[in-house]
Amino acid sequence: MTLSPSITEIVFELGVGAEVVGVSDYSSYPIAAEKLEKVGGYAQPSLERILKQRPTVVIGHLQHSELLKQLEHFHVKTINVELSHIENIKDSIAKLGVKLNKSKKAKAMIDEIDKSIKEAKKVKTNKDVLIVYGARESLKRQNFIAGHDMFFEDILKICGASNAYKSEFQNQPVLTLEGIIATNPDKVLILHSCASNGGIDDQKIKDMWNALPINSSKTKSVEILKDNYLLIPSHRIAKSITKICEEVAK
Repeated sequence: MTLSPSITEIVFELGVGAEVVGVSDYSSYPIAAEKLEKVGGYAQPSLERILKQRPTVVIGHLQHSELLKQLEHFHVKTINVELSHIENIKDSIAKLGVKLNKSKKAKAMIDEIDKSIKEAKKVKTNKDVLIVYGARESLKRQNFIAGHDMFFEDILKICGASNAYKSEFQNQPVLTLEGIIATNPDKVLILHSCASNGGIDDQKIKDMWNALPINSSKTKSVEILKDNYLLIPSHRIAKSITKICEEVAK
């Protein structure tokens, strides 16, 4: 059983998807995962729903430590992984490869990530990039962005770029319109999931951003990326590295 979409993706890619009896909400890749029993969201998986499926192994994040301890009291084997940074992702894939007897496949997945890092496009001169979660038609309310201590910042470094968000605040930053303007990014990447909201007007949103008094407006450097894998820290981080670096280098 897997307690996050990221873990679900990795486990299926390792080749043991047929043994999975339940997944977290929003586990939609691969398609086979959508048909499995859902045991709750990432933040609050249901102990009752997990036990109902009688799993022999439950794989969760460090954030699930208390729940995993509870499961161990019910004699359910658990595995803890960390997926906040690229190195964590690689280490976790290797760990699951060993635990699930799929070390060869795990190595191939890690090699693919390393290849994407090596071949990633680089900017000619440094750019401050603001990564925004979700395309919205108004910036007057809360705007969630990628902060520090996570894989998006790792990717920007690989591209030779920097995070436009400079504050030392480490948790999930939420900016006002004034806060966005203060970051003054050279490039804006909006990561949008069509699964949650497919009916957006891309040009209207770009025009709104390009009207702001920020550096990206001068070169119309605002892109809306709709690939769902960009938001999931799994083995598909290899694709995210390639995609984001291509966009940043433009």
